[in-house]
Amino acid sequence: MGGKVDDSGAGQTGPGEGLGDLAQRPIGADGRTALHGGLGHDGRPGAVLHHAVDELRTPLPSYIAGRIALLGDAAHPMTPDLGQGACQALEDAVTLAAALAAGPTVETALARYDAERRPRSQAVARGLS
Repeated sequence: MGGKVDDSGAGQTGPGEGLGDLAQRPIGADGRTALHGGLGHDGRPGAVLHHAVDELRTPLPSYIAGRIALLGDAAHPMTPDLGQGACQALEDAVTLAAALAAGPTVETALARYDAERRPRSQAVARGLS
């Protein structure tokens, strides 16, 4: 394609273009600019990348069910702008391993993991930490 990808992930610029150039592109017959999807500025479908960002608006009440534990994005999906998804998954794994090593039962360890990780990871997912 020859262009560069902008930092926001909102679209791909063409050769010699910057983000300001994207906003100046003409609106098509469908009322959308190339920045918002459809055909790219060079007329090729997909020349402009667009990725929807979904989030878990209502946090889970628990990361455990019986002897099953959720970790990482399964427990607390994060929007990419936070840059915390992998970090939080690693913290989950370390916390769960420590809780399991301390015992005395799997159920007790999972309850400890949930109590320790849910408040912090949910605060990070909300952008508060």
